[in-house]
Amino acid sequence: MIRFPSISKRRRITRAKLITYGLSFFVIFIILSFIGSFFVFAWYAKDLPSPGMLSQSNNNSTVFYDRDGKILYEMYKDKNRVPVSFNQISDWLKKARLPLKIKIFINIMEFLRQA
Repeated sequence: MIRFPSISKRRRITRAKLITYGLSFFVIFIILSFIGSFFVFAWYAKDLPSPGMLSQSNNNSTVFYDRDGKILYEMYKDKNRVPVSFNQISDWLKKARLPLKIKIFINIMEFLRQA
């Protein structure tokens, strides 16, 4: 005579398997979520500047533009410094540099002569 397990025993086995499968699915889901969020963070972080670059100051004003290129806000610390190209500097200012350099050189030579 063949004995079949009772129905309650089958339900316990299926419940145990169901709990095991559910827990393993949950653990795998959590692990894949962590891995996926790491890749999403890495994908968006590749375009961000490094933290060391944020703390460096270049003594220029910071200008915020909108998508059309219009200035929204300009930010500066002590002085509003905007870099210009060499072609934008007037010829008088370019020529005024030479006497200033000569004066500095003469002052250095006088200091060395007195020493």
